Amino acid sequence: MSLRILDIENVCTACGACASICPKDALSINSKPQMIGFYYPTVDESKCVNCGLCEKVCPKLTTADIQIQDEPNAAYMLQAKDDSILEKSSSGGFFSVLAQFIINKGGVVWGSAYNYELERLETISTNKTSLESLRKSKYIETFSGTIFREVKQQLQAGRWCLFVGTPCQITGLNHYLKQTKTALGKLITVRFVCHGVPSNEYFKSTKSHLEKKHRGRLKSFDFRSKINGWRGNILQVVFDNGQMNYYNGANLIYYSSFFKNELLRRSCYSCKEICKAESDFTMGDFWGVFRYKPEFTDNRGLSLLQVHSRKAADIFDTIKDSIRYELLPAQSYAYIYEETATKEHMLSDRIKMEKYINALGYPCFTWLRYYPGLVKGRIRMIIYRIYKSLLAK
Repeated sequence: MSLRILDIENVCTACGACASICPKDALSINSKPQMIGFYYPTVDESKCVNCGLCEKVCPKLTTADIQIQDEPNAAYMLQAKDDSILEKSSSGGFFSVLAQFIINKGGVVWGSAYNYELERLETISTNKTSLESLRKSKYIETFSGTIFREVKQQLQAGRWCLFVGTPCQITGLNHYLKQTKTALGKLITVRFVCHGVPSNEYFKSTKSHLEKKHRGRLKSFDFRSKINGWRGNILQVVFDNGQMNYYNGANLIYYSSFFKNELLRRSCYSCKEICKAESDFTMGDFWGVFRYKPEFTDNRGLSLLQVHSRKAADIFDTIKDSIRYELLPAQSYAYIYEETATKEHMLSDRIKMEKYINALGYPCFTWLRYYPGLVKGRIRMIIYRIYKSLLAK
């Protein structure tokens, strides 16, 4: 049996559309050790009937006429007016404001929450978890499985549905709902500005290291703690033995490799999904504010929001009293689209790393590759601080 869906490893995003549409449940999404723990579809040949639906729904194998944008883009920088929401959010709190609006309409919200029992980040809805668990940025590949089926069921039940995910997840969902002829009148999609994703297996190795170091099970983690403000780059980890620790992202190997773009999923290096108008909103941190308004000093968090559809514009108009916002010119956020083409040349080197990771394991490989650089960085910082203190005298 030869399914093309199994032979697109460089571009497959593990969105789950293929597994969701399979009428025989012959396809499933699994972590592949030889692919350094990233998720890929696998097939149970005893169940497969060669219907071809998986290939018809795959965004990488078929082209679907999906264009959400039906009015000129409008973009805003914004903050939630509610300080408690702002404090609990990674950036400006727009997700919480929008999600609560949908829930108040009797709707359901999908986002990513970490499953500590199964040790993986999962796409899950507020039917099964709290809105609190869906807040905050999480720099890990998400397991989606057959979650698109749940979205279709809720839409068919007449409920408002808000789905928040990576651009490739939104594309996969759109292809699935189009293929299944599902009415989209009550669906709102939000893609976040995605940097790319490290594998869940990589995060598990980091989690295991921290648990051994602190002699406790990881109870919660926050990739974007605001203990030092929005720009603090601080990760907070809490253990079941009561310990709470903070790590500067610059001093943690997982963070270092993430921002160097070296251990992301293969498909992340050629991703152009952010350039497609396939969501109602695009959301992210507005780091561009420091180029747009160099005098900006608010350190509580700021979101960038793009409004792509009439439906989204109507919702924004309804909830805008809950936020502080300012209309942005296109040049102030153009950088998020320009940066999508900067990683393609890295793919060949990234693929070469797989054999070393498979041979050494993530802990050994990443320690050898990144620890010397972290030590040099710490030494430079110490020298800089001594220099600054001498100047102050």
